[in-house]
Amino acid sequence: MAAIDEAMTTMVTDDASDGVPFWKRKSLEEMTDFEWESLCDGCGRCCLNKLEEEDTGRTFYTNVGCRLLDGTTCRCRDYAHRLDKVEDCVQLTPESLKTINWLPPSCAYVLLGRGKELYWWHPLVSGDRESVHIAGVSVRGRLDFEGGSVRVDNVFVPDYCTCSGDWTHNTDRAAPGMYLHDDPLFCGRIYAMYHAGLVIPVIGAAKGALHEYETILKTKNTYFRPIVPRYTVEEYQRHYGQARA
Repeated sequence: MAAIDEAMTTMVTDDASDGVPFWKRKSLEEMTDFEWESLCDGCGRCCLNKLEEEDTGRTFYTNVGCRLLDGTTCRCRDYAHRLDKVEDCVQLTPESLKTINWLPPSCAYVLLGRGKELYWWHPLVSGDRESVHIAGVSVRGRLDFEGGSVRVDNVFVPDYCTCSGDWTHNTDRAAPGMYLHDDPLFCGRIYAMYHAGLVIPVIGAAKGALHEYETILKTKNTYFRPIVPRYTVEEYQRHYGQARA
């Protein structure tokens, strides 16, 4: 974060630059460590858990973040020690960038590596660290679960936070597994689990469809004139809002 702040202050004050920002006059390999770090727009998408389709190699982003990802700032909670704390964390360098295929297409490293311009919402362009969030590009507010697990030891849980129940009250109708494994799961049909098994895939499919529609709005233009990005059209905005509601 500090790298972006300093870069926004100094990128046009270098006498040798003639007012041209460093990312337009330097290749990725030529950048200093400070300049390289400041290219990160802070979207947090690279820190999401991802799924790769075996047949196509296509990457799908989940709504589950690395355990060090802060869902509010969209930054790493311990960036300096991330490689030690997260086993599969990848050090991004100009060299490793050539073999990585799961970075989002809007990533500054990807764009500059392909000879393209940074988007208007990139903090180095806008001069505002919040622009990446305002544009709806970051993962802020979209994480269903910030990775890792929660463990507590020797704690007191008050009664009003618990739900009591007798799992053995159906032993007269229990399946043989109840006596074979001494497991209350076989006491009878557990409706909560049964219904959850039906509902969860439906919710997941709905969220997936909404995410795909959001991607289309951000990346596709209208078919008819005036040809503009779909997210700027009131009708598309209304449809998206209704879907989220």
